Amino acid sequence: RLLTRSCNVFRKLFKDRWFLFTGQQWLDTQTDGQAYITGTGQKIYQNCRNIQKIMLQTGDTNLWDLTTLLFILRETKSKKPLNQTSKQKIAKENNDLLVVTNIRNNNAHHATKCISDADFETIWIQLLTILISFGDDADEIAELKLNTNDTNQKGPIDTTNTMEAKRLKDLGNEAYKQKNFEEAL
Repeated sequence: RLLTRSCNVFRKLFKDRWFLFTGQQWLDTQTDGQAYITGTGQKIYQNCRNIQKIMLQTGDTNLWDLTTLLFILRETKSKKPLNQTSKQKIAKENNDLLVVTNIRNNNAHHATKCISDADFETIWIQLLTILISFGDDADEIAELKLNTNDTNQKGPIDTTNTMEAKRLKDLGNEAYKQKNFEEAL
């Protein structure tokens, strides 16, 4: 749940960087998506999978999953010169983003899909430190950890889950229409 929560932090980071790199506000519109995929993010877009391309075309960062956000943040470079402070800040952030990417990948592809309590604590502390450095709220994260065994989490499907399932279904259907069956799955 902490990785899922991190998407909001990384969406804000993307919008902040977009402003730094372009001087323009990102408004989550298709126009923004087109500006990205034909400008600063053109090479990145070309290397994306079809499902990621569809997400980027929308311009709506709320539709971008964690993998896409992390990839875009690490790979997008400013076309205008940045001062040394900005360069150092971005380099440090990109190192932290790589740590998050590795944590996400190691857990998503873990053979048993289970980790020990000690590993959980190590990962939690790493993510906590990184998310706080990006401006997330330490108290809210602590609250999230306290509620990891909350019985409400095992309850019925909620609106957020339903919206996410619909989004994934729509992306899969779009990939199917484009005859990209691997992406559709």
